[in-house]
Amino acid sequence: FRAHGFTTEIVSLTAETAGWMPWDRRTIDQVADVGSVYFTGGDQAQIVAALAPNGQETPLLAAIRAAQDAGGLVSGSSAGAAMMSQPMILGGTSLEAMVHGVTEDPVRPGLLMGTGLGFFPFGLVDQHFIKRGRLGRLVVAMRAAGLRMGFGVDENTALIVEGDQGRVCGEYGVMVVDSRPMAA
Repeated sequence: FRAHGFTTEIVSLTAETAGWMPWDRRTIDQVADVGSVYFTGGDQAQIVAALAPNGQETPLLAAIRAAQDAGGLVSGSSAGAAMMSQPMILGGTSLEAMVHGVTEDPVRPGLLMGTGLGFFPFGLVDQHFIKRGRLGRLVVAMRAAGLRMGFGVDENTALIVEGDQGRVCGEYGVMVVDSRPMAA
């Protein structure tokens, strides 16, 4: 980040800090002061559980939403990208998704979906897209969620959205999947 001119402050939202950090005044003020947030990888379900336990928005999540509403950058990679959409993909391979469909049982094969944080309102986001062959699971997830648009972001690639305009930068690209039927 420094190489690109960013000053950074690190806040470790982990399983160990999730019980108190989303209510910590210092952390909330830090988000308000900095005005932008970057979510690293990990587990998108744990990020959502920390910021919205039992579906209830924490003060830290409210501060992040306020920063975004004020024009701040809210971004992420890997799990930090996956939780941007609403709904979000939690797990499963393309093969599992196409053969077994959506499941609510994490032990059974299939596509797992959950409630994301909705920072990205334009469609469903999947990550490690080309590298892990995730087109099938994105299409199944879009159909199950009734969404027209899906965005597959790959390694070393970013989808930068400003207002309602997006652009891609990086090594590969972002595949945009539109689930509307093709015209005859």
